[in-house]
Amino acid sequence: MGIALPLLRLLSTAAPGKERLAVMDLKARAGVTTALTQTLGDALVEEIRKRTPGVQVLSSEDLRSLLGLIRTKQMLGCTNEEDASCLAEIGGGLGASRLVVGSLGKLGETFLLNVRLFDVRQGKVLGSASERLVGQTEESLLAAVSHVTAKLFPTATELQAELAGELLTPAAMAAPEPRSHLLGLALGGLAVASLIVAGIGVGEVVDFNSWRAGLGPGGVSTSGAQTRVNQANTWATVAIPLGLVALGAGTGAVLAW
Repeated sequence: MGIALPLLRLLSTAAPGKERLAVMDLKARAGVTTALTQTLGDALVEEIRKRTPGVQVLSSEDLRSLLGLIRTKQMLGCTNEEDASCLAEIGGGLGASRLVVGSLGKLGETFLLNVRLFDVRQGKVLGSASERLVGQTEESLLAAVSHVTAKLFPTATELQAELAGELLTPAAMAAPEPRSHLLGLALGGLAVASLIVAGIGVGEVVDFNSWRAGLGPGGVSTSGAQTRVNQANTWATVAIPLGLVALGAGTGAVLAW
């Protein structure tokens, strides 16, 4: 590794001020050939470049072209893409802030593509994406590469759509909880009670007027008659406000229901 890093540091001086992202070769696991992983690796680089126009994306092929016959992974001495310290050293030597590593394997009729995005400075995985293809051809792996790239490098539009999708999940779209009718019942009860009392008051006033009409001159001056007058006045005073209360409570009950 000591021979390679000085050469890599020469690369890290290019394109100052522009973020650099390095895409390593996909590791060929059981059931697949190196030629297939290299082809998919090239497709992965192109997909990432389309989604990161402001980033300088370096492929392993770019490194091979710049460094001649030295094989990238052999040169770096990093054969395990799970080794965080090794990945951090690769990224540091390349002047890259992020690395993309991954693998492709096949078990029976199932392809499994795994890709991870690694933060060089923090030394941790920022995200991972995988695609499992059952009974598919090798050509279908190109679509799988596009899918994992979209997961790791979503566009602003895709992020907004994802957020909207989360807001419109079945749980979020579920029927709202039934509204409580307690307030409506309470207001309705108040309206009925007020209306009954107001009705009694109106009845008392009407009854008093009928009774008064049957009295002769001076009949109201008796103590019993005066008491009846006072009661009628009280009912008349109460009936009108209670009627208004009944109207307001009834309206509120309808709205609350």
